[in-house]
Amino acid sequence: PWAARQLSAVNVVGNVALFALPSAVLWSFGWSLRRTVVAGFALSLGIELLQLAVPGRTTATADVLFNTFGVAAGWLLARERWGQGKGRS
Repeated sequence: PWAARQLSAVNVVGNVALFALPSAVLWSFGWSLRRTVVAGFALSLGIELLQLAVPGRTTATADVLFNTFGVAAGWLLARERWGQGKGRS
């Protein structure tokens, strides 16, 4: 039951989408893919660690993984959509 809740389509898509738009913005500012992914991973990990201190909240490795995937996907989609001139790989 726990794994099914963590890997539901709504949870996965939500985690990916939550981080995709901000990473596209970072692409527009010229951030490299590596820098964007590292920053997104650190932010996601920080969010999950902060949830340890909030009663009733749970943490999930899957959230960090899907958030980080969303960061990379958003950056790559922005580069694909608006050209390769701004961001650096």
